[in-house]
Amino acid sequence: MGIKATGFSIDYASNTVELTKDFIKKAQDWQSNEYRILKRIKSDFPGIDIERRTVSRPKNSKARVKTKGLTYKVMRSYIKYLRDSKTYYAEMERLIDMSETPGQAFGKVRKWFLNAFPLYNELPIFDDEGFIILPEPKTDTDNNILPMPEPKAS
Repeated sequence: MGIKATGFSIDYASNTVELTKDFIKKAQDWQSNEYRILKRIKSDFPGIDIERRTVSRPKNSKARVKTKGLTYKVMRSYIKYLRDSKTYYAEMERLIDMSETPGQAFGKVRKWFLNAFPLYNELPIFDDEGFIILPEPKTDTDNNILPMPEPKAS
């Protein structure tokens, strides 16, 4: 059984026991099963170190925060203020219609939206007519890619 099922994990190599937050909370009651388990571990391994399990955030957590609250309504309201909004609406609806399930549709639309409008959640800049000014698409020189030198003629 893993740490999720039992609430604890013993690492014999490093002489530590790792406890979940829930296990620690339950072990504070001396009548609980978790208290008896922890007492038994401490008696069986007197020098063992007890650590609280820490959950690391996924590496892409910044991306998740960026897309938090992104819904069809938010996407449509952003697109409404683009100069070529009809084209973007058509593309969005095409992606929705192509998908087999609603969840699959939202995933595809969200991916398309984030690729098309990477700065959507930043304060937009409007032109004189009230349309959002989109940033220029990145080129290879924006990514610090140096061009290959031309071969010398012999």
